Amino acid sequence: MAKYDASILTTDADSLQAARWQKFPYDYVTSACYTRDEIKAGGKAEEVVRLIPPLPHIRVFCQLWQTEKLFVTVKSRRLLLSWLCSALELWLCSFTVEAHMAVIALDQQGSEEFLGRIVWLYNHLPPKCPRPELRMWMGLNGNPKKLLFLETGSTVEALPSSPDKIRGSGLSLVRLEEVAFWVRAEESWAAILPTVQGGGRICCVSTPLAGSFFEKLVTDQLLSAVHVF
Repeated sequence: MAKYDASILTTDADSLQAARWQKFPYDYVTSACYTRDEIKAGGKAEEVVRLIPPLPHIRVFCQLWQTEKLFVTVKSRRLLLSWLCSALELWLCSFTVEAHMAVIALDQQGSEEFLGRIVWLYNHLPPKCPRPELRMWMGLNGNPKKLLFLETGSTVEALPSSPDKIRGSGLSLVRLEEVAFWVRAEESWAAILPTVQGGGRICCVSTPLAGSFFEKLVTDQLLSAVHVF
């Protein structure tokens, strides 16, 4: 990916906007990050590719994502929470030195698809939005399995939900996707918890499934520190 040239910030307004993007993740995701709505594919361009909307739940999510060590969220497709997580991870990698993150879905392919979303968001940033140069290591079906942001040294890695693949990873942030459908969710959760004990954060987003391990997280049966949004 081409290196960003800060000289394109030609006015005071440009510089002020760039500073706000760096400081405030909510401003970043709602004025710099575009989503792709596959349901409306083939329609008007502005309906298929559009900014993350500045809705109240987006603001609250951004606030909790920044402050909570353990953050558990029940999602549905129209809430855009998976896209929002990808945008927030891009923000963190762009403006934080040596942040090391992982996205963990049911399998490796699913996790790599979420890294592909981060790249898509990166490629659709406005020209005047600051961003580090990006390098990718490719995995399955042409999707990236690891992203490195050169100027900040921050990384995002795709991992499967197998506890053996997770254990021992020292990470500053882990996103867990669709935990309700993980085969060995309880074992994987036990392998991930040291991330928090070591000072990192966990953001868990999933559609609900009655009787699943995720239901225990949502109903706060495991840790009183879990915040449900």
